[in-house]
Amino acid sequence: VDESAEVGEGVVIGPGTKVWGHACGIRGSKVRASCVIGRYAHVEGSTVGDECKLENLAYLPPGVTLERGVFVGPNAIFCNEKYPRAERLPEDGEFIPNGAVVKRGASVGARATIGAGVVIGERALVGMGAVVCEDVPATATVVGIPARPIRRAGGQLCG
Repeated sequence: VDESAEVGEGVVIGPGTKVWGHACGIRGSKVRASCVIGRYAHVEGSTVGDECKLENLAYLPPGVTLERGVFVGPNAIFCNEKYPRAERLPEDGEFIPNGAVVKRGASVGARATIGAGVVIGERALVGMGAVVCEDVPATATVVGIPARPIRRAGGQLCG
């Protein structure tokens, strides 16, 4: 763990994990074994499985789960609330994180935005800059705004 990284109370970092400069782990995150957390990456109240790689400036808010072997590109952003508010009113109810789940071996490209509650399937690929608002099937490749599949399992082209 780089000395400039901020690792908060209750953060668990597994053996062999490297945390680069100015990375931030706040409140209750779990980062498993043999991961790489890039410079200025922010992991708050999320779970990062074994052998994951988060590039520089990746952002994981509370409730996000990355399974084993997930790649998250630079500046990728995960959301955890469908209807965010600057001020929570009593009628809004208590905030309960609705984080995304990224299944084993999937990859999220640079500057992609992943919506609250989205599930990205095993070995799926989210292209750079994509905005993912719906679940992504296993092995699919999605690109665009909003993200749409361009390849299916087995490499077949869509459309």
